[in-house]
Amino acid sequence: MIDFERGTTNVYADLGFDDPEEQLVKAKLVRTIQLMMRARNLKQIEAAPIMSVQQGALSKLLKGNFDGFSEKRLMKMLTLLGADINIVINKNVNTSHIGTINVIHG
Repeated sequence: MIDFERGTTNVYADLGFDDPEEQLVKAKLVRTIQLMMRARNLKQIEAAPIMSVQQGALSKLLKGNFDGFSEKRLMKMLTLLGADINIVINKNVNTSHIGTINVIHG
């Protein structure tokens, strides 16, 4: 039998990344970029200029290297691909609870 440890819902937290919540949000935004590129049949070389990024940087981004990309920049890239981004803030009545940030691809 193989021993294993059950992780959380955030692999970045499990791996000890600094600011794992931010990393997870970025990963979800990048996944949405990938889905939009696929839906439009765009290759990296075609998508990069649309999103105002170098093809090499886009390649690294799509492989999970988020260095140099803020959430704001990733959202801007999504809008350049034609996405509408809506930010919804829900009030939580439990004041002892720290809120969360979720990316939902619709």
